[in-house]
Amino acid sequence: MNSPTSDHHTGHGLKTLAVTAEREFLRYKKVTADGRRAEVDPSDLYDLLHLDQRADRVLPNGWCMLPPKQVCSKGNACLTCDKFVTDASHRDELQHQLERSQALVARRQAQFTARPARAGQEMRRLVKPSWMRDL
Repeated sequence: MNSPTSDHHTGHGLKTLAVTAEREFLRYKKVTADGRRAEVDPSDLYDLLHLDQRADRVLPNGWCMLPPKQVCSKGNACLTCDKFVTDASHRDELQHQLERSQALVARRQAQFTARPARAGQEMRRLVKPSWMRDL
């Protein structure tokens, strides 16, 4: 009995999926974290990444080119890593990350500048002589 989930159909679907994934990966030029064109040929890069076997190399904003047998020591600092590559297909995600980062920096700067004023008020309250506290 030939069912839609037979080995023939499943194998054909997986092959089609792999071809589509490779075609989409090769569609755009790859650039590094600092905006330079990746020095690795895109086809070689696709093979190097082992994307079909290494889901940990696929990032929401690009790919990690760390060789498969090596372990990452950078944590989530991908945008500053020389093993990070991306392309135009990730433009929206990268723009969103930039906007979130800029908003975070602005919030932290505002908190930092407000902090000395709060500290000064607290210091004046603590240093105020006891006879003045009731005034």
